[in-house]
Amino acid sequence: MIFVAPRIVHRVHPKMERLSTQNASLVVSLAICLLLSWLAAKIGMAAIIGAFFAGLMFADYAPRLNLLPRVGGITEFLAPYFFFTIGSRLNLQLFSRDVLIAAIIVSVLAIVSKVIGCGLPLLREGWPTVFRVGIGMMPRSEVALIVALVGLQSQIVLPSTYAIVVFMTAVTTILAPPLLRYLFRNEMREHDERPTVARVQL
Repeated sequence: MIFVAPRIVHRVHPKMERLSTQNASLVVSLAICLLLSWLAAKIGMAAIIGAFFAGLMFADYAPRLNLLPRVGGITEFLAPYFFFTIGSRLNLQLFSRDVLIAAIIVSVLAIVSKVIGCGLPLLREGWPTVFRVGIGMMPRSEVALIVALVGLQSQIVLPSTYAIVVFMTAVTTILAPPLLRYLFRNEMREHDERPTVARVQL
């Protein structure tokens, strides 16, 4: 998918532009995404693996095909249903004292592991950069939830474990924006204090 698929897309790309269908590139991309997702599920893997492979195919051509703005409406429409499905399978009664303590520990480990794994390689750039990159990479949302949901449906993951994953995902996703806002406070202050020069047309 990394080496061969982009070459296929490179050859197919001119033909997609000649199609009479409106948003032909989006239609073809979604068709390939659904096909690979179906194939992944057919061989016993999670459908998201096939979708990830489709992303590898079109990653280099997404800006040229203008895929991100086109798929934005689909994402905004389907995202609420996805999170509703995730939440509907969460039993809040599972959060006993032991499960809550385990969820907090896992959340702390998730935060620390992202800061160390993603931030420390940039240690030569200084500690502010380390924390900014690490915390910026901290949120775990769709992929972690999908993996946990697939595990729950396959009865590989216990309901209590699923609850811990959902708790960890919520904590890391909610904490990242305010922490990043604090870490970039100086840049934001300089941006707010910078005088705006109005353009005068002569």
